[in-house]
Amino acid sequence: MLAIFDHRNGRPVHLGYGKRCASAHQRLVLIATECGCTRPGCNAPATYCQVHHVTEWSKGGPTDIENLTLACNSCHEIGGSHPDPAGQ
Repeated sequence: MLAIFDHRNGRPVHLGYGKRCASAHQRLVLIATECGCTRPGCNAPATYCQVHHVTEWSKGGPTDIENLTLACNSCHEIGGSHPDPAGQ
């Protein structure tokens, strides 16, 4: 497993496949960059969201910031159709 650390504070940002849950630092990055649920048409603020793997962890999706996004509880239960946070 390779972990990438934020050079400013030494906290891991890229956790790879070794850890399923996002770190507190990753959550803060997502809150700062996405502000809320990323499902099109949903305006739920970040306080109502949880971290979601774009490519599911169970299907090999890493716990890296590029594969994580915010989804409110309702949208997270629906699954799928979340935009790729890397814009690809």
